[in-house]
Amino acid sequence: MSVEQAKACVEKMTCDAAFRAEVMAEEDAEARVALIVAEGYDGFFGGP
Repeated sequence: MSVEQAKACVEKMTCDAAFRAEVMAEEDAEARVALIVAEGYDGFFGGP
């Protein structure tokens, strides 16, 4: 993931309360990753 994509992911977590709440509601780390990946931030976790 590029620096720009990482910043965009952080921005979404900061500005989108509903998305942040959905991600943080997941107790399982893998489920959190799956939600973030579903938003298009797959490279953030070592993906392509």
